[in-house]
Amino acid sequence: CGPPLLPCRPPMSWWSNAHWGAQPWQRVARVYAVTVVPVAAGMLLLPTISAATGLEAPADWWTLPISAATLTQHFTRGTRSGSLRERWWTCVSCAFCHVDAMHRDSNLWSLLLTGTAGCTPLGWYLTFIGGTVAATIRPSVGIEYQLTNRLNQQTGQLIGWLTPRMARMWTTHVPHTLCGASAGICALLGQATCNTACSLAMMLGALWDQRNDPDLPAEIEPMVVPLITNAVALAQAVSFVLEESRRLTSGASLRSSHAAHLIGFGWGVGCFMLFAALRSSRRGRRRPSWRQHEASGRGHVLGRR
Repeated sequence: CGPPLLPCRPPMSWWSNAHWGAQPWQRVARVYAVTVVPVAAGMLLLPTISAATGLEAPADWWTLPISAATLTQHFTRGTRSGSLRERWWTCVSCAFCHVDAMHRDSNLWSLLLTGTAGCTPLGWYLTFIGGTVAATIRPSVGIEYQLTNRLNQQTGQLIGWLTPRMARMWTTHVPHTLCGASAGICALLGQATCNTACSLAMMLGALWDQRNDPDLPAEIEPMVVPLITNAVALAQAVSFVLEESRRLTSGASLRSSHAAHLIGFGWGVGCFMLFAALRSSRRGRRRPSWRQHEASGRGHVLGRR
């Protein structure tokens, strides 16, 4: 029998709680299956640039038969791309292309460990894709700034007025390409960092409110492990941001786009603030106002009379 003529909802859809369950870890697994898994599969199916050019052995699994020229043209974002209108699709497709196997594997593990970042599927894709696009719209800006700082470090800032012009000329005549999912992963890290900070603040606030409770030691015991893990995760995220900022301002490394990492992280923080504002406004609309409370109370009193 063919498909129904009219769209109908099955008794138990694939996305329903009855299919996956309503437990917290089951909801996380549901989001994980439609966000992290497809992106990771795309990263694994696309060959690396080094494998396509023969500089390294191909992957042990089947990959798409794409040449190095096609990868460079359609899956990398170059410094000569002046705006979003020039090869706009590469702002997203560059997240699936990597230089070599080490570059791909490091981003893949980071993606798997970052996970859902406490987002819904729509919020996850807005954070990941938005962070990638924000970091690759004008890739030459971050590379010029990073190269300027590198030249200032090498020359002792003796020719500070000349180094920005030298960096601009270098990026103009020597094309640089950006690829990899690190900007999107850093955006997810920014989202997860904000969620971790909020969870840690809520737990500390609950402990502070119950500081005079005689049963406080018994209530603290199940919160010790979450407190430690959240504190360690928050410290690692802050350390990562500070290290990326130091490398960007000092020009310590030119192999990685530290500006793209920081832009992605900032995008994730902005998405967290936006989603929090939307959730707050939704709760405000659902909560009855003081006029409704007054009207309902007055009607109840009049009814009793």
